[in-house]
Amino acid sequence: MKRTRDDLLNDYRNADPTRRLHLYLEHRELRAEFMETDQNELRAKAVRRRAKSGWLSRFFACPLEKTGWHCASARGCGHGGAPPA
Repeated sequence: MKRTRDDLLNDYRNADPTRRLHLYLEHRELRAEFMETDQNELRAKAVRRRAKSGWLSRFFACPLEKTGWHCASARGCGHGGAPPA
């Protein structure tokens, strides 16, 4: 049974790294598309990683959050900036 191009690309997307290597080496004509798939997945992972609580959200977080005081101008504080009465 001959596998179609789409079947091979789907197999590559769903494969573990070892199987991906085998497919990459076995199907020279699809290497550019395999590389494109890898690059798209890496880009998507990088975007997800940046979207999670990274250094940016910690940098702009309210430094006085746990003390009961809140900063007036820090982005992301969300407490209105007024100290408790």
